[in-house]
Amino acid sequence: MTNDLASLDRLQDIMTPPPVPWWPPAPGWYVLGVVIFILVALGLAIWLHRYRANAYRREALRELDVLEEKQQWRELSVLLKRVALTAFPRTEVASLTGDSWIAWLNQHGGGTEVSTEVARILTQNVYHPTPETTHAGRDWRNAAASVRNWIQTHSRNAGR
Repeated sequence: MTNDLASLDRLQDIMTPPPVPWWPPAPGWYVLGVVIFILVALGLAIWLHRYRANAYRREALRELDVLEEKQQWRELSVLLKRVALTAFPRTEVASLTGDSWIAWLNQHGGGTEVSTEVARILTQNVYHPTPETTHAGRDWRNAAASVRNWIQTHSRNAGR
């Protein structure tokens, strides 16, 4: 061996640093984790609140399914009135009848309107033992579909 400092014999391998450990993470990951946790918790709380707030809609739709099987004309308006009393102040809804009831339903229907035929069924035919319709099956389907649509889409903020 020579004492030459530039000799290739004196070279050593490059020393690589140890790999960066994956744990513990940098502080930024902790902050991001907390933010994500808060957002998920907030989203779940909002979803749960809406789910509970719309329980009356789900119950009304189940009752409407039963009414559809039996074609109970009189109960359609009663069901609508009960849903409205649940969602809106009693002083605003309880005294409504006839044309004012239909106008109120249209005003709070979330963009849907009750047709003339359905309005007749809801306001007049409920007092007759048998609905006075020429096409009872079709009228029933229209009325039930209109009631279902109103239950699903009515807005508590409309008309205020």
